Amino acid sequence: MARPPDFNKPRIDPRLARRLARKKAELDRYRPLPPDTVQRLNDDLRVFLTYHSNAIEGNTLSLRETQVVIENGMTIHGHSLREYLEATNHATAYSYGLSV
Repeated sequence: MARPPDFNKPRIDPRLARRLARKKAELDRYRPLPPDTVQRLNDDLRVFLTYHSNAIEGNTLSLRETQVVIENGMTIHGHSLREYLEATNHATAYSYGLSV
């Protein structure tokens, strides 16, 4: 009797799986990454995740504006305080998640 498909197991195209394995092996050759590189990657990821998460919810800050809000704490003319707070709060939550 055939087993039912396992719907909880992720499926991935074998070609994509091989490509990902090659990319990971290439990245692993550089490990451990220098601390300043890791910090820059985390800073970039915090901005990208904040921008995309907030954009899904209707926030109209651009990627660059989100970066300015997060990195400099500046409000952006033409945007509401709500949008500013969404960006700063999300970035703070991201940083908190890394610290625990």
